[in-house]
Amino acid sequence: MKKKDVKAGKGSIEVVRYVIAFDNGVSGYYTILSADGKLVDHGHVPVKRCLNYTKEEQHLSRIDVPKLRTLLSLHTANQPQVLLERPMINNTRFKQSMSAIRAFEATIIVLEEVGLTYEVVDSKQWQRSMLPGDIASDQLKAEANKIAKAKLGEKIVEGDSALMALWAHKRVGQDKNKL
Repeated sequence: MKKKDVKAGKGSIEVVRYVIAFDNGVSGYYTILSADGKLVDHGHVPVKRCLNYTKEEQHLSRIDVPKLRTLLSLHTANQPQVLLERPMINNTRFKQSMSAIRAFEATIIVLEEVGLTYEVVDSKQWQRSMLPGDIASDQLKAEANKIAKAKLGEKIVEGDSALMALWAHKRVGQDKNKL
């Protein structure tokens, strides 16, 4: 996954392109792959527990913006391709949907603050090529975890972000214009 920049009179130089993929939400994970498809980092998106200002005392999880900013700032020089999974919006799961939307918006704000562009993808986009087609919907997570661990190693805790990153790496490798 390399991008070639042509400098006047200097020929071309190769710039390393990492892939950073986010499984959206406060329970989501991120995966960072190097230009050669090797695992650089994988972990839970940084979150913090906060008081929810409603009539009853409740707490909610929110993206820990300073920690996410620090994490992403470590990789801006690598000009990563960043993918965000589209948040789940389901009116029968209002609280979960609102949480996903808040996490999505906070992540976008941090990406913009550190100067990274991003692409929003639906889970079906990467699942079609990374998962076998005959999996029941209630088995998708388990299968994604199994496949991601087989491809990237036992350090993988959650397979969705890992397979999304591998999908992006594979896709760019097939079409250099995607950079």
